[in-house]
Amino acid sequence: RHFRGKLALVNVFDSVLTSSQVQCLFRGGDAALPDPNAVYQASACAPLVLDVSFIGDVTDRSGSGATVTMQGGATVDTDGVHFGGSGQYVTVGQTDYASADDTFTISYWMTKEDCTGGIYEYMYSHNHDNYADITDVSNSNINMYLGCEGSGSGWSSATAGTALRYNLIDSVGTWAMFDFPLHDAGDFDAITNLWVHVVLVVSANRLLTYDDGLPVGDTVYGFYTGGGVMVDSNVAYPHPGALTGAFGAFLLTQDIVLGSRGDLNDQRHFMGEMAGLMISSADLTASQVQCIFTMSEEFLPAQLAACESSE
Repeated sequence: RHFRGKLALVNVFDSVLTSSQVQCLFRGGDAALPDPNAVYQASACAPLVLDVSFIGDVTDRSGSGATVTMQGGATVDTDGVHFGGSGQYVTVGQTDYASADDTFTISYWMTKEDCTGGIYEYMYSHNHDNYADITDVSNSNINMYLGCEGSGSGWSSATAGTALRYNLIDSVGTWAMFDFPLHDAGDFDAITNLWVHVVLVVSANRLLTYDDGLPVGDTVYGFYTGGGVMVDSNVAYPHPGALTGAFGAFLLTQDIVLGSRGDLNDQRHFMGEMAGLMISSADLTASQVQCIFTMSEEFLPAQLAACESSE
């Protein structure tokens, strides 16, 4: 009648625990368990050219040989890669996913604790010219950034809360810009200390994003209201899922920059954490995205805000 296996973190209480306390024990215990990197298997979900968990290391598990470099005091531990202020960023070099044709997928996790005070916070910036405007059609680029509610929300038609903005320009000047609402106005706590899974799937005639592993419907998206975006030259307007023009290959000559805009402008940095950056040169299917979401979520660091609030 013996057990063959392993046990850890045994707790016995002389009272009945609430559901919040039980959840706290789960999350706190999960964070204390041994490093999960040895059994990380998200790479098996789809063909990838980059797979960096940022959970305790910066190893590219895709086998493509990309170089990942911490810059300016950005740090990595078992809670992900931390961007605490201007000048803290990560570069990813020697990776190619968009130069051959019009299809690719970018996926990562992010979490926020506060807004920086700047207007926009860049999480992902990959450019032909780091110092050219990202809306200059001669500057092929892929940029993803937040208009944080506390800093003006990015003036998005999608939300008065925090908006995630996508900007893409291919090698011949085909341009798309659109927004995804992360939360409603006044509800910033909806994303505070919670991990958000960001997925962008690009193909010639369609841009698709996913929220927690599920595809986002076209009616959810919005656009910058400051002018110059809700126009015919923006092929994502009015429906990113049915582009008015076709994307081709992209000409991205600079390293990928995480946590800042490519030019390292001190008013365009991201404050928060990222994890699980995966890039494919294919437009991944819904089942492949769901697999990445499920497999990578298991290795995210536990968030302890629920424990603290229940004490």
